[in-house]
Amino acid sequence: MASGYIVKLPLWAENKSETMFSITMGIAPIPVSGKRLAPVPVETLRYVSSDMLLPVDYKPNLRWTSNLLGLKPGESFQFHPDVVTALRTMLRAAQMQGISGFDLGNSYRSAVWQKTLFDRRLNWSKADRTILDPLAATLRRVARPFGSEHQTGLAFDIEALTGYGLNFAKTANYRWLMAEGWKYGFVVRYPDGWESATKVMFEPWHVRYLGKQMAGYLFRNRIPYEGFVTKAKDQGSVWLGNTEAGSDTVWLAVTATSDAVYASGGDSLSPIISRFLPDQGIWMIPFGSTPLIHRGD
Repeated sequence: MASGYIVKLPLWAENKSETMFSITMGIAPIPVSGKRLAPVPVETLRYVSSDMLLPVDYKPNLRWTSNLLGLKPGESFQFHPDVVTALRTMLRAAQMQGISGFDLGNSYRSAVWQKTLFDRRLNWSKADRTILDPLAATLRRVARPFGSEHQTGLAFDIEALTGYGLNFAKTANYRWLMAEGWKYGFVVRYPDGWESATKVMFEPWHVRYLGKQMAGYLFRNRIPYEGFVTKAKDQGSVWLGNTEAGSDTVWLAVTATSDAVYASGGDSLSPIISRFLPDQGIWMIPFGSTPLIHRGD
């Protein structure tokens, strides 16, 4: 099964006229260079689910750490390196605001570990005669092997000493996380009331790192990650808002094969839009020493 990514393409555009214009890039638009180029996926935005499995040879970038608030003495977990820095900053900020007593657990899980959890839950579901569809009941609670965000090192479970499981949602820690977590790049991945979209039951403890920009977009729009992925797949691109540098970013959903996206740049994927001619519908995009011209549809 093909893997799923979200690819970002930084853009800068200046419009001194009163003409309204937009940029639309589809899943596989005509390449402005006339050459098919490989996409550059952003690992922290990788979309993973039981319907969008990781490659069987997937190897996450992981870092061991024991220097985090919320870890018990002697505990050491594996995370994606970006998560460690952001999580340390977030937990310290919470503590400074009077929110402490977080309890971290279950960061990275291998596919083998995930299969053990999945098989165990599936067997329980099959043994329960009140469950009409054991597989569906299992997938609400446990992702398939290669379908868990935990395998990326970008997700982890976090609860509070004052509330575990669904009771975590009743704590001040959870309320703070929902209100402030996006500022550090974190979201509660399977929020309450969104099971029809996520296909996963409400899990207040399951937190995912997506980076500040994407987390902020989801927070402002009050949607889970599936909301963004669906929109990006439907319209080809989604404006997330201004970056810290003051420019905009286009994010593209890549859910087909690894070469299902065309781009105008090389590995950096950072073309600069220098001029837009509204009367002719032409973008002038310099790349190297040769400007690339894309005529708008």
